[in-house]
Formats: sequence, C-alpha cells, structure tokens
Amino acid sequence: MEAAIIENIEKLYKSHMLTAILYLVLIIITALVTVGVIKFKLLHSRWKNAGLSSLVAMASIGLLVLQIVTISPVYKDYKEQAYIVIEDAKVVMKEGASGGLDSTNRVIIYDGETEIELKMQTDYGLVTEMEYVGNIAYLKHSNYLIWYEFD
Repeated sequence: MEAAIIENIEKLYKSHMLTAILYLVLIIITALVTVGVIKFKLLHSRWKNAGLSSLVAMASIGLLVLQIVTISPVYKDYKEQAYIVIEDAKVVMKEGASGGLDSTNRVIIYDGETEIELKMQTDYGLVTEMEYVGNIAYLKHSNYLIWYEFD
C-alpha cells in the first residue's frame, strides 16, 4: 500500500511538472512569434506593437504564476511525502472532469464524522454520483485523492 501511494505521489508531481514545461514551451513560442511580428513590422504602429508585447508579457506571467500556485502544494507533498490514510471512507465523485491538461474530478469523502472535498485526477473507471466504500489516501497540502481500494 505505502509503495503504491508513494508511486502515485511521484506520478502526480511529474504530471504537474510536465504541464508546467508544456506551458513554458507555449510561452517561448508565443514570445518568438511576437518578436517576429515586431521585427518584420506586421503591425504598422508603435502602440499596437507595445500593446501586443504587453499582452504577451502579462499573459505569460499570469500563466507562470498560476502554474507555480498549482505546483507548490503538490511539490510540498512530494517532498514531505505527506499523505493521510482513511479506512472505511465513503467516496462520491461529484462531477465530470474539469481542467485542461491535468483534468480532475471533484470528490467528496465521508469518514463517518466529517465531509472532506478533494480533487482526483480523472479515473474513467469510476462512475459519478455513485458511492464507493473503502480505504483511501489523499495528499495533505494539495488535497488530491491519490490512492483507493474499494470493497
């Protein structure tokens, strides 16, 4: 069980890092296209070039900040291997997949006393709005359900 949990933490972290690298490649390509547009004077005024450059810079910074905010709790869980195991938990997947490259589902966990809302990378083997009972493990900082064993 513990080996599977650690392996899933590493997979989640690598998945988020791959997404960050793809976004970085997208930013570089966009910056190169912007430089090409300005160099070959495809826009015929300075204010249009300045506007395009500003828009590309703000969008790039926004994307990087969003990725850093998303990756930092996952990295903290990866570094500390911080997870929580709950036995005999009731799990309900709430809605279909959402997100871009890292599509996730919203999951509600009932541990007998409290209700916990988590995220889970999309697993097409589970049905939404159906209750599953079993043992689970989720990450402490990023609130990802990373391992389950249902009865």
